[in-house]
Parts: sequence; structure tokens; C-alpha cells
Amino acid sequence: METLRFGFIGAGMIAGYSARDVNSHADARVVAVQDPSQPRRERLAQDHGITHSFSTAEDLLACEEVDAVYIAVPNKFHALLAIQALQAGKHVIL
Repeated sequence: METLRFGFIGAGMIAGYSARDVNSHADARVVAVQDPSQPRRERLAQDHGITHSFSTAEDLLACEEVDAVYIAVPNKFHALLAIQALQAGKHVIL
């Protein structure tokens, strides 16, 4: 089985817990993070060995190394981001 490569939209506390859980599976890995806050996304990337960091969701969704997106932002943003991710051909987890 190929490794499922995740991109996280949002780099807050929940994303940190979820990145740990995703990376604990042999067949999944968080490879990208997006957050408008550079310090937050850099901290998440450093803590979990994430190689790609983006300031916009559009840039993360354009990354060919991302297969699936975990949307870890406030609920009011879920619908728009999920639609954008699906249109970009990504699997979506809310």
C-alpha cells in the first residue's frame, strides 16, 4: 500500500494532536501544513517533520505531494475549504 500523504489546513492545537496520530500510522504521513500564521505553521512542521509549509490554502491544494487534506480550522470555514479541496482532486477529512 502506498503512503497517504496529508496536507493540514490549520496549524492550531487540534492539528498538532491529529498530526501526531496520522504520523503514527505506517501508511500515512503529514507532508504539508497551511496556516496564515508563520510561527504556528513552522512550529507544527518542526514538531512533526512536515516538509512543506504554505501561507495560503490555494498553495497547499496545488501541491502535487498532497493526496488528502485535513481541515483543522473553525467550523464556519469548513464548507468553502472542503469544496476547494475536492475541486483540486484531494480527499477531505473534516
